[in-house]
Amino acid sequence: MQEGKTKEEILKGINDFKPKIKVLFVPSTLEYLKKGGRIGKAKGLIASLLEIKPILTLHGGEVSQYKTTRRWNQAKTELINSMKSMINEPGNLIVSIGDSDAKQDAVDMYERIKDTFNPKEIIRVDIGAIVGTHLGPGGLGITFYEE
Repeated sequence: MQEGKTKEEILKGINDFKPKIKVLFVPSTLEYLKKGGRIGKAKGLIASLLEIKPILTLHGGEVSQYKTTRRWNQAKTELINSMKSMINEPGNLIVSIGDSDAKQDAVDMYERIKDTFNPKEIIRVDIGAIVGTHLGPGGLGITFYEE
């Protein structure tokens, strides 16, 4: 619905909203982070051998490591635990779950988030091409904020 806001009001609204959004994502493999130059080859090799699954976030517009886990199922559990530490009012929570060719894992996360938080709104999306290129196939991303 068009509200007739000025350009300045819209920009202020966007700038006020940006700090509220939290982003967590986890790649299923480090291969695409290595190819994109996000991690070095040696570090990527060691992490792959140890089945390291980093949980990444956005901080000041830059990708940074939030936590480190081992194995895929532990990473999914840690996504939920990380959300718990960031959320004050689950009843006001708006969640978006995205995947890059990991539909079943995204459905699993949808159910886990729904059961854990009972958010106000929860939607499923596909991760876009730019993020998906770095994340690679099989990755999961969760964005959320409290209204």
